[in-house]
Amino acid sequence: MNAQMMTVIVTAVCAVLAVGQILLIKVANEKGWSIRIRPLNILACIIVVVLGVYSLVTGNYLLK
Repeated sequence: MNAQMMTVIVTAVCAVLAVGQILLIKVANEKGWSIRIRPLNILACIIVVVLGVYSLVTGNYLLK
């Protein structure tokens, strides 16, 4: 598996995790549920997504 494919997979997985967490927070807020919010996990996933998109655009892959 080459670096570009690994970058796409890692970026997609982190994007799904970040969006899922944000949607879960929104639904829990609307329904009055109490949930544990992990802001560092969300922040880390967003950073990985930004770096993944950057590396796909520039061609400088972080995963070798």
